[in-house]
Amino acid sequence: MEITPQKIKEFRIAKQLSQKDLAMRLGQHMSCVSGWELGKWGPTKKVLPALTKMIVEWETGLLKGDAEMEKLKKDLSMTRKELKRYQVLCEKQEKMIDQLLRVNGES
Repeated sequence: MEITPQKIKEFRIAKQLSQKDLAMRLGQHMSCVSGWELGKWGPTKKVLPALTKMIVEWETGLLKGDAEMEKLKKDLSMTRKELKRYQVLCEKQEKMIDQLLRVNGES
């Protein structure tokens, strides 16, 4: 995986981190993060593993989130179908109860 200036900025913004916040998490000065994002220089060998780990975990979480979202949509669709089925059953039961009450002279 290549850590590009755009990827660093996209990660930082998605995680709602300021340049200062990200720099602090990595033990760097804010000007380092600014330089990375502007493409003036890249992260040092000392910082690169930690930054890469953060970005990979973030991207993996997004992919996992997409898969979880698809499962959730399927589950919600199934739930909607079940609710509709129960609604139909309840309406039928209400009609049967109304008919029984009318037969017995109760309304």
